[in-house]
Amino acid sequence: MLELPLVQDQGMVRIYGVDGGVDGRRACLGVCRARGPRLSEDPRITGGVMFTLVTQEVEAWHAFLTGKGMDVPPPVFSEAHGITHFFFQDPAGYTLEVQRFERRDWRPHLRP
Repeated sequence: MLELPLVQDQGMVRIYGVDGGVDGRRACLGVCRARGPRLSEDPRITGGVMFTLVTQEVEAWHAFLTGKGMDVPPPVFSEAHGITHFFFQDPAGYTLEVQRFERRDWRPHLRP
């Protein structure tokens, strides 16, 4: 529908590129398949969809959210996926992820 280019398919996670405009940077949108069975049509319940915000500024976003009083676990490194990330819930109860790719061979936020 949006016709965003797929820049990486990790199986459970697909990362799409979004052109960043004048500065030549690329933003990314990650869509993660839920780990549990779909229990409801409400995406806030296990089995829904989770959005991932890909940024180099993971720690800054964590500081921003905790500075607003949100209870957010600290960023962690995932060896399996080669990312540093954290999860949080928005005020409506949706799960969101903020992550940075640590692999030097894949920097989706930059234009090739």
